[in-house]
Amino acid sequence: MSTEDRLLRLENAMATLAEVAAKANTRMDRSDERMTKLEDLVMRLAKVTTKGFEDVSAKINALVDSQMHLLEAYERLTKSQEKTDDNLRNLIAVVDRYFKGRNGES
Repeated sequence: MSTEDRLLRLENAMATLAEVAAKANTRMDRSDERMTKLEDLVMRLAKVTTKGFEDVSAKINALVDSQMHLLEAYERLTKSQEKTDDNLRNLIAVVDRYFKGRNGES
């Protein structure tokens, strides 16, 4: 094989390599664009998720506050009920003594 043939084959191989490299660069550019879009998407999802967690956390905090107020109200109601029960027992005792005294019972 002559030197000219070798040079021609080498030039053809170099041209083929240049085409392959150009295609690879195009694919890399597309991959970079896709990665950038994916990064943007992940960041948007992270922001939306964070906002969602903040909203849920605020609602949970409001629910806990509400439950604490209900518990306090329940405790006040329980104390009031106990006082009412004591007053009712006292009233029943007074009424019983009154009727026992009217009926001649001691």
